[in-house]
Amino acid sequence: MKSYIAFFLILSMLLSLAACGLPPKPTEDSTSTLTEAFTPSESATSATEPEPVLPQTPLISVSLPVITESSTTDDGTVLFNYTFQNISLVTPDADVADLVIIDFLNRIDTTRTAAESIHAMALAAYKGQPSWTPYLCMISYAPKRIDSGVLSLFGTQASYYGSPHPETVYSALNYDLVTGTALTLGDILSEGDFIDILLQYTLEALAAQKESSYLYSGYEQTVASLFSGNSLQNSWFFSPKGLCFYFVPYEIAPYASGIITAEIPYEKLPGILKDAFFPSEQDIATGEVSVSLFKTADLEIYSRFSELVLTPDSDKLLLHTDETIHNLVIETGNWSSTGSFFTAQHSVFAASSLSNGDAVMIETKLSHTPALRLQYDTDDQHVSMYIVLGTDGTPLLVAE
Repeated sequence: MKSYIAFFLILSMLLSLAACGLPPKPTEDSTSTLTEAFTPSESATSATEPEPVLPQTPLISVSLPVITESSTTDDGTVLFNYTFQNISLVTPDADVADLVIIDFLNRIDTTRTAAESIHAMALAAYKGQPSWTPYLCMISYAPKRIDSGVLSLFGTQASYYGSPHPETVYSALNYDLVTGTALTLGDILSEGDFIDILLQYTLEALAAQKESSYLYSGYEQTVASLFSGNSLQNSWFFSPKGLCFYFVPYEIAPYASGIITAEIPYEKLPGILKDAFFPSEQDIATGEVSVSLFKTADLEIYSRFSELVLTPDSDKLLLHTDETIHNLVIETGNWSSTGSFFTAQHSVFAASSLSNGDAVMIETKLSHTPALRLQYDTDDQHVSMYIVLGTDGTPLLVAE
């Protein structure tokens, strides 16, 4: 696995450096390619005033493409699948991005021992039966918040080796994007004892969903014991709207209720949360996302890129916006056989904002059936759309 880490790290570093440095961000003493691309020529300015160049917000994004390694028998039966993620991170500071990438890949590396154990069980259990269900070990992290200060990821590690349903372990990873270090609960809180007030806010958030989530009778005592015993030190993450504590199945609700999340709005956290971990105020967002096939000429139009490689050596797409959008997320998934709903599988990309001059290059296999969903925010709406192959062979965005 160390060779995988070396390969992924080198790839991620190249992507991170390329994304951050094509070309350098404009300064007071320099003119960027973006300015050159949108500023009229000298002859044109003599007749008309030059059009103003729209400001760019910092490009901060994370790509989490999924990789699956399969073990098959001589007759072609899939015995075992090991699914995990690579990572590339675009931040203004490439050194910080490298620290996060190294830590994330090291954590992925620790799961290979479990994967090898399940693979061995599959080899021993398979007896040539035609109804064999492949064993699996799958690690998948979804971005919950990404901005100039924080990257928060929430993940699952699912293992299946013949049991009635997969066994699942949940974890959250929170990174300081100023230093590149992993964060603990103690790192983000101001000096003082805030456990009791965090407990109170958590119980208030849970009370609002008591009926819909089928919370157990007496869940309040369970939550209080988890706080007092420091069991929730690693069971938290940031969302765009607040600090979230999560509870795994059977802790305070039945298995069918899934993960229960209590979100404490940032408005309640002044004096409790350190100033550095509050989201910065977002710029006005009025843009719309467009998609096209990638062309070499795009390198002259867009000054900053993120890259998401889902299916190598496939169609290359370009997502871009005319002004600014926030909280862009891209998910892979499947459309139901009845064509009535989309089931998301993996969150593979997130960006705090995209503005003029930014673009996301996606390498994937297009089809007429939706397999990629993107969501983003403007000032007045939340937009959800699918990327599909049009009848003329070009990519299209269709509303959900």
